[in-house]
Amino acid sequence: MTQTAMGLFPVSYTVTTGLEGAPALQLNLLVNTPAQKITGTADITNDSIHPPLKMHADVWGTFSYMTVMGPGSRILISGQGNHGGPTSNSMVFVKFHLIVEPNWNTGKGSFSYFYNNEWHNIENATVRLNPVFNLPVGPGPVIPDNSSYGKPYSVMYGPAIQQAIAQNSPLSELKALAQQAQQQLDNLPALQAGLAALHVEIGKLTA
Repeated sequence: MTQTAMGLFPVSYTVTTGLEGAPALQLNLLVNTPAQKITGTADITNDSIHPPLKMHADVWGTFSYMTVMGPGSRILISGQGNHGGPTSNSMVFVKFHLIVEPNWNTGKGSFSYFYNNEWHNIENATVRLNPVFNLPVGPGPVIPDNSSYGKPYSVMYGPAIQQAIAQNSPLSELKALAQQAQQQLDNLPALQAGLAALHVEIGKLTA
């Protein structure tokens, strides 16, 4: 496992309303946690129409935490897709916005696709994790050996700082790591408040 590989993990979702005749979006994504970017593929299908709908796209986008608490918050994933990716001249014909839980397993979302010369919008869809999938984005899961699938890797700044110093990392990388660590420290009061609220909720459910 190399240092540059850490912070990458694969995830696959099916996004659909579940209504009869509704299209489904399947996303196979590689999540780059340090850069907060996603890349991968999308497939939109609908077997209830004639001819059956089958669309494939290369997708890219970003993700962000929805509160200053960072990890532990719900996550907004936004992306778009075409044939060939962001550097191609192909028009964008797929767009999606997902809000998933902190464990990345479930959520809600919407997606749009351009078909028969018009945009089709699917709202209030359910986001469901696909536990078994084949990703077309590389040699397989890029997760540290001490992580388990379904628990995305998060940077632990103490070991990361020690490793960066030991490897004589460039000044720019050290400054970036220092900034990330400072942001985590700055968010500590919000994290403590959130943890206190979580313990209250746990107490209610336990009672």
